[in-house]
Amino acid sequence: MASGGLFEHSPTAYDGTTGCGPHFAAPWWRVAWPVDHEAEHYGVALGSIVPVHDHVGPDAPVIGHLSWDIVRVGEENEEWIAVQLGDGRVGVVAKRLVRRPLGWQMVLQRCDGRWRIAALLGSE
Repeated sequence: MASGGLFEHSPTAYDGTTGCGPHFAAPWWRVAWPVDHEAEHYGVALGSIVPVHDHVGPDAPVIGHLSWDIVRVGEENEEWIAVQLGDGRVGVVAKRLVRRPLGWQMVLQRCDGRWRIAALLGSE
């Protein structure tokens, strides 16, 4: 599933130099993540209509939907992850539809009319 990126328009480059154009960072949730949301306790829904089920199973009743929301996550297995909705209810989402703000991040920077890799970061 594509995770997209985020353009940042700043007169200062990612590495602190001036005179460069925009930066492009991917995936977007790594750079736009709220600082008060600890990576091990939260995840982002990857889609605009991600179903939240009452219990584990594709045929379980749907109790809500997520739309690129950042949600508190809980127990997980290989296929499902528990999430807490904004109203406090807890349900489960197919694990492939939730990502945590961990893993790889790449920042591209445009300077002197050329794009270059400004940062390539990885974490587990």
